[in-house]
Parts: sequence; C-alpha cells; structure tokens
Amino acid sequence: MKKLSISLDQIGLLRESRRLRSPDPVAAAALAEMAGADSICVHLRLDRRSIRERDLFILRETIKTRLNLQVAPKAEMLNLISEIKPQEVTLLPERAGELYTERGLLTDDPEEFDRDFMAQIQATGARLFLLLEPENDDIKAAAKASCDGVQLYTNNFVTAKSDHDYQLELGKIEKSAELAVKHNLEVRVGGGLNYRNIFPLVKNQNISEYVVGHAVVAQALVVGLQKALEDMVTIVKWS
Repeated sequence: MKKLSISLDQIGLLRESRRLRSPDPVAAAALAEMAGADSICVHLRLDRRSIRERDLFILRETIKTRLNLQVAPKAEMLNLISEIKPQEVTLLPERAGELYTERGLLTDDPEEFDRDFMAQIQATGARLFLLLEPENDDIKAAAKASCDGVQLYTNNFVTAKSDHDYQLELGKIEKSAELAVKHNLEVRVGGGLNYRNIFPLVKNQNISEYVVGHAVVAQALVVGLQKALEDMVTIVKWS
C-alpha cells in the first residue's frame, strides 16, 4: 500500500507569524497519525521560521510513526540530528529568503553533495534521503553515495503551463523513479502536490511515499484539518 507523509511546515509557519503557541505542529501530527498518515515530515530551516527545535524533541517522543527531518546540508545540523535521532533525514537545498524549497540538491556541488556529511548522518542511525530533480545523473549519484532513497522534486510537474511540458515532466518523474528502484533506492515524491495533481503519480508503482503539506493545510481552512487529512489519506492509499 502507498504511504503518505504529512509535512507540518505550514502549521509552524502560521504559528511563528504571530509568535504564539498555536497552532501547534505537535497537535497536528497527532491528528495526521489518527487519520492514517505513515510519517510526519518537518523542515528545520536555518532561520527557524516555521519549525523549532522544541517541536522536534516533542515529536520524536510522541509520534507513533516516523519522523522525517528535512535539513540543509550544513554541519551545524549534525549535532541536532545526533541528539534527536529522527528515523529519517532528508537533505535539501536552502536559500535565504525563499518562499519554499526551490529545487533539488545539486549533485555536482561539493557543498550540497558531501558524501562524508551523508555518512555521518547515517552513522546516527537515520535513513538518508535526498531531495533531487528527476534527472538520471542525480539518481545515479544518490545510489553511488549509498543513500537509502530519494524524494523526487515535483514542482516543475505541478507548475507546468502546457500539456507538452506536463507530459515531459511526468515522463521525467516516471523514468527517474524506475531508475531509482533499479538502484535499490526507495522513491518518494513531493513539492506542490495537491488533491488533483497527485493522481497520475499515485498510479506509479515505483513510488512508495508521497509528501504533502501545504495543500492539506489550505484544504483544512475549508473543511477542517481532520477531514482534509482523511481525504488525502484516501487518495494516496485507495486510488
């Protein structure tokens, strides 16, 4: 059965916009698990604008599924990873001032693709994933680095302006997912997925997990968080 990872970043961003205690990502995580989510995903940004260290410690102690911690490949994150011991770490690029993650890691950039750094993360016991563009060379680089899996960045797919571009980007995802599986990498997708554009990807048997966040929070403003979560779980697991 396909798996769903719920990102809580938008919950944290809303909380931090007023420097209050609510809405609480920890409470949202409990609802996500009750609705059937298989993983809780949080991005600890360098500027701490959404998720705080406090959230990580409480989530690690309270959630019943898996904690997938997304971080930039910066040395300062290693001590935190060692202390919190998330089940999974996903490395992704981060630019100051960006509204959201803008692209996948550059595997030809030694600052973003540091194999020693990756090995140190895995030495903490965490499974290691890389956020990558759906490009064959990037998939091969992840396999050579002995990563556990990849998260294919779907932003170009979900923002395609023409049918030609849509089919082109969908094809890239499909081919990259197939190649990753051949290299024994677990395949996840995420980046702008919502209740409509996720359907073609749910049908792909090479993709095991879907990372969704903003769309669920936006839908929750209309139907409530529990219903929004349950509807996304139904799409991913039963479509």
